[in-house]
Amino acid sequence: GGAAFAPGGAAPNNSGSSSRGVGSSGSNSQGGGSAKKGKKPPPAASAASVNLMRSLFSRPHQAEPCTSAIPPVPSSSTPAVLLAPEAGQPCSPTPPHPLARSHSDSAAAAAAAANASGGAPAPAATAPPLPSQQPPIPSQPPRPHRVWNHYQQALYYMAQDPSKIDRREQKDVHVDDLCIRIRDIYPKGHYHALVVARESGLDSVEDLQPKHLPLLEHMRHVALQYVRQCQQQQHPQQQRLVFRLGFHSIPSCRQLHLHVVSQDLCGVNMKKKDHFQRFTTPFFITLNEVERQLREHGHVACDQAQAHAFLGAPLKCHRCGAGMVNFSRLKEHLVSCTALFSGPGAVYAPEAPPM
Repeated sequence: GGAAFAPGGAAPNNSGSSSRGVGSSGSNSQGGGSAKKGKKPPPAASAASVNLMRSLFSRPHQAEPCTSAIPPVPSSSTPAVLLAPEAGQPCSPTPPHPLARSHSDSAAAAAAAANASGGAPAPAATAPPLPSQQPPIPSQPPRPHRVWNHYQQALYYMAQDPSKIDRREQKDVHVDDLCIRIRDIYPKGHYHALVVARESGLDSVEDLQPKHLPLLEHMRHVALQYVRQCQQQQHPQQQRLVFRLGFHSIPSCRQLHLHVVSQDLCGVNMKKKDHFQRFTTPFFITLNEVERQLREHGHVACDQAQAHAFLGAPLKCHRCGAGMVNFSRLKEHLVSCTALFSGPGAVYAPEAPPM
């Protein structure tokens, strides 16, 4: 037939033999004999490689899941919890707690112990309790730190150094190693004294602990001494004296102090509703109640929000219970009221033991 042209662009071969890469000499060789040798053709791709390339270029690129670095979890151990890896970090399993044991481990250990003991089941081993992740519940809720000014610390200074007591104003002063007793310079009743603890760190009843029960009993003893003195000073024709012994839930002065106040509440400094409510509502915590809470609960609970609410309660006479429209009417009523106070914490002067 006619002359055929080689794919490599060589001259026609007159010898009739087929050639793929024939050189100019017409010899049957792929490289072309003395002609310049061409580049070696790339090897043919396998079918698996072709399919892989097609799958990669025929869809958007997606990151392969990083599961190659995760070791297999044995069936007898607690499964590890996988956390989402951070950016640029390989994911890794979370190791189990060193004290944690799975049910299968416990069963296998029990079976091995039973076989070793001749069939008798061994007592189950109890793992130590894991440390609690929750903070311990305090026995007393925390309270904000209070800042006292110079005048509010007058009792504190006198308790720490009794020589600072002004003896010109204080005629009847008691001082010992545990407490001092002075007259209240702003009396709310005809008779009003303060028994002040000398221990540092006792700012209010909220600082008391059960270990302070002996101190409170001593303060009661000193308070009853004052009650007995007042009874001896009273005129025989005067009304029977009744006292209350207690603390303010929110004190106005630093250092724990016990109020010993007569229940006439007609002192020269009883001037407004707030003064009256501080001694006639639950804002005033009796000494008996403080001792009870220390024995039963280990501390004295004072809800400051509730205490402030007591100061705004309606006015009424603490002796007869009659309601009053305002404080002026109440003061007039207290002068003429003949009822005796019989509420909680009442201490009658004739019943106070002689000291």
